[in-house]
Amino acid sequence: MLWYHSQESTASIPPGTCGLPLIGETLQFMASINSGKGFYDFVRIRGLRYGNCFRTNLFGETHVFVLSTESAKVILNNELGKFTKRYIRSIAELVGDQSILCASYQHHKMIRSHLANLFSTNSISMFIKQFNKLMVETFRGRLVHLMLYYNIACKAICKMLISLESGPELEMLQNIKALDKINEVAQVCEAMLAFPLRLPWTRFYKGLQARKRIINILEKAISERRRGTETYHEDFLQHMLIEDDKASSDESPMLTDAEIKDNILTMIIAGQDTTATAIIWMVKFLDENQEVLETLTKKASPKSCLTLEDLGEMPYASKVVKEFLRMASVVPWFPRQVLQDSEIVGFKIKRGWNINIDARSIHLDPMVYNDPNKFNPPRFDDLAWDEHGQSDDASLSPPFYHHIQSNIISITNPVTEEALLDLLCKKFPESLGIADLGCSSGPNTLSVISEIIDVIYAKCSDLGISTPELKISLNDLYSNDFNDIFGSLPAFYKKLEEEKGVGFGQCFISGVPGSFYGRLFPSKCIHFVHSSSSLHWLSQVPPELDSKASTAINKGRIYISKTSPQSVLDSYLLQFQKDFSLFLKSRSEEIVPGGRMVLSFMGRRSMDPTTVESIHQWELLAQALMNMVSEGLVLEEKVDTFNAPYYGPCAEELELEIQKEGSFIMDRLEAVEVDWDGGVDMSNTTETVTVSSGQRVAKAIRAVVESMLESHFGRDIMDDLFRRHVELVDKHLAKTRTKYISLVIYLIRKG
Repeated sequence: MLWYHSQESTASIPPGTCGLPLIGETLQFMASINSGKGFYDFVRIRGLRYGNCFRTNLFGETHVFVLSTESAKVILNNELGKFTKRYIRSIAELVGDQSILCASYQHHKMIRSHLANLFSTNSISMFIKQFNKLMVETFRGRLVHLMLYYNIACKAICKMLISLESGPELEMLQNIKALDKINEVAQVCEAMLAFPLRLPWTRFYKGLQARKRIINILEKAISERRRGTETYHEDFLQHMLIEDDKASSDESPMLTDAEIKDNILTMIIAGQDTTATAIIWMVKFLDENQEVLETLTKKASPKSCLTLEDLGEMPYASKVVKEFLRMASVVPWFPRQVLQDSEIVGFKIKRGWNINIDARSIHLDPMVYNDPNKFNPPRFDDLAWDEHGQSDDASLSPPFYHHIQSNIISITNPVTEEALLDLLCKKFPESLGIADLGCSSGPNTLSVISEIIDVIYAKCSDLGISTPELKISLNDLYSNDFNDIFGSLPAFYKKLEEEKGVGFGQCFISGVPGSFYGRLFPSKCIHFVHSSSSLHWLSQVPPELDSKASTAINKGRIYISKTSPQSVLDSYLLQFQKDFSLFLKSRSEEIVPGGRMVLSFMGRRSMDPTTVESIHQWELLAQALMNMVSEGLVLEEKVDTFNAPYYGPCAEELELEIQKEGSFIMDRLEAVEVDWDGGVDMSNTTETVTVSSGQRVAKAIRAVVESMLESHFGRDIMDDLFRRHVELVDKHLAKTRTKYISLVIYLIRKG
């Protein structure tokens, strides 16, 4: 937990020792690094002595190490912006002061935008092909010298970044002729944690010299390309130079040659060191766990040349990689600098101190992982899903799913406009607080906000007054990709200015991660709340139906069914009542008197929760699962113990909870029909259509529910399950045009 106080804190500083004057415990730190036990031993010994948060002095500065998951979450989430990245000075000298590792917040943001192409799908695909080819050519049943792993990684990353595939420069970087010596890049890596003495025989000095030689190679490549004397290459360096030419023409920030060199060096170091280290650990763990190796061999792709798409079809290999990365902790710790005095787990952490998260302690924490010292890839079968049913994998959200969302939002727009106009007629504050709850991170995220702004702007224009200051909060769970939203804000703000003019007024958009089944905002600061396609997701599976419950009472089904016992229906209704009541109570404390709220979510028209319009999408999924049970592909008890955290209420159930909570007046409640396929008329498109309605519907459903199914049944069956689901949906839609029911509610805060 992390608290900030205006008064003087009574907390004590973390236990530990400052060691010797000036150098502190630097000598012990360096001794651990140079020993066979490594950096971890330094942290482990002090963790046993002082606990999960201790203080020391390294290289003349105070360092705090935290070894607990709770502390790590607080620091890495950095919700209040109290921490910033910080590496020790020796690392900054080796990678260069223009490296993204050493950049200030704004500088980091600018550099990151230029580096984004390195992580594009096209770049990663090219790297995979190159790396796969090098690995196949090098191994072929032979024992491989340790240094060859570094040379393979070095060659692959140099090819990707600067098209360096052969010749004396690559040989110098790789030290091909001297496998008993580390290569130039590895020398820089070794020097990063060396004592920073500039004497010729020291590792730090040798690392600086290696840096100079690598920088010379990069300077030569940049110079030749700028002069046009080198053949055109499709690589990362070329992309950066082209981006700089564009930047110079449109007055946006461009990278200097020093920034390009330092950041390519950083990428080479990161690419070689982490990749080679990961391969070495993989070989070690597979050698020690022959049963895992045998399973991996059986499940391996028969192709000799793998692509990015092939890797996506290798779920067991993915789990093996996750498991050895967990146990090896290739990146040992995450350093941050404290920007303001704060408290972590009851200890005072002072401004200017360095705070380090020890990754290995967390990865081997028995409170996080059962039997953490056992190499067990199947542990990653058990993944969590969020209460909105959203997958963490953005690739599972196809455009068609967003089309259905967009349709529902469009249906809601007239009610949203009416609520906003009613609000503005009653009062016109200087500052308007607006919240979109369950915003997700797809193409529809900012479209809702855009519609709201348009209504406010049009009303103000009619009245001949300036628009009020807009404070817009976008909410979703912590797992939501807020960075994707923030990345689209500059273009959004620019469009606002172009369409509305410079006199439009101030608009501040921020992200607010957290569950809406609880407080999100300070008291009485919100004037208008919008939420679409979220409140049908419960905060949890009803406890009586949870997979850990002693007895399965909804056997053969994954949601309410016509054959479900009454106790199942009662459990779902009770969980919805608890959640919706808590939602209303939380919003009642946050919304100003007279504030408005427009909500839309899946529901039903009938009071009977087993009506077809409410349950049939789940019935078809259950049928696909039970077909796999009959073929021995899925255990029946797995189906019996799975229940979806979902509930589609009826109007009467909503009215009852609104009346019981008592803080809102219900102005309107409508039930609107939405086609299963989103109302897509494929006859009006000029594109070649190769997918059926069933495929489109099943893809949309898969985008929403796969993560929760995968966490219970495992990833291996997902493709087969949804292939069967497509067939069932196709057969169903061939007989009838089924519709979802979306409930739209307009509420007014009393007072």
